[in-house]
Amino acid sequence: MLYLKSILAAIIVCLVAAHPTLASEVTHYPGIPGTEPAWDQYVFDFRAFPLGMETGFSETIGDLTITYTAPDYPFVFKTVDSRSIPSRPSPFPLLLGEASPSVLGISFSHPVFGIGIEYVPLGPGSIQMDLMSGGIGGSVVGPRSESGAIPPGLIYPEGFINRLPLCVCDNYFDAVLLSDMTDPTFAVRKIVVVKKVPEPPTPAMFGAGLAVLAALRRRKSARSVRG
Repeated sequence: MLYLKSILAAIIVCLVAAHPTLASEVTHYPGIPGTEPAWDQYVFDFRAFPLGMETGFSETIGDLTITYTAPDYPFVFKTVDSRSIPSRPSPFPLLLGEASPSVLGISFSHPVFGIGIEYVPLGPGSIQMDLMSGGIGGSVVGPRSESGAIPPGLIYPEGFINRLPLCVCDNYFDAVLLSDMTDPTFAVRKIVVVKKVPEPPTPAMFGAGLAVLAALRRRKSARSVRG
């Protein structure tokens, strides 16, 4: 459970801390061999895209590509300046839905096992997050619902919604469906994704591999002698 707490702490830090200059990035956490698996954390925040970009675009960080879609097309999401929302003085990019109900699809090029999303609902309702296996419309492996809180001096609530597995071996997913059926719409500011890194071979595995190679070489030598 130690690695789950580490992942959750890292996601919370990325989502709740102020990052006026943070760009999309990937951070590697080496873990503890035999105890805590290594994992990569990817941060997507829309800074690489011009304002007015409609859903249907993708972004690649390291070996992970994320694609944003609008399942309820023609109602799309667009990148906007946060100052287009009342009482948001600090400029940063948002992915804002056009209409209600708002549904945003997020797909990944590889299965992942953890996610945190910073969101801004334009109303008092809640955000529904469905983690899916098999792409958008696939089987739901982790539904979650959250309501934001209104920070001092602001009009609309904001919050973050996250999901981690019960263990490192279950509930991998490759798509997320975000929806808000009660508010006029909602916006997404930042997405943090966690993907497990395959563990390096252990010394025992290396030894087994060398033994197999040695056996193959002996067999090849024996055939050469007989030939």
